[in-house]
Amino acid sequence: YSLGIVAYEMIAGRLPFISSTLTGLLVKQISDTPPPLRTIDETIPASVEAVVAKCLAKNPEARYSTAGEFAEAYK
Repeated sequence: YSLGIVAYEMIAGRLPFISSTLTGLLVKQISDTPPPLRTIDETIPASVEAVVAKCLAKNPEARYSTAGEFAEAYK
């Protein structure tokens, strides 16, 4: 999940969840889905958007299990 946050910020130039308060930020991380990367920059490949979205899945079982899986998906 943390890798997804960092990747999202590196690609989009902003964090996936934005709030003026810590409580608001935590609520967004728990309940919201981040804006798709392509809504921020339409030149981002759909494949990259899908990899980052999988990293940010709410259910840990839906995320990549290993860094190797992430690296393979990102190729």
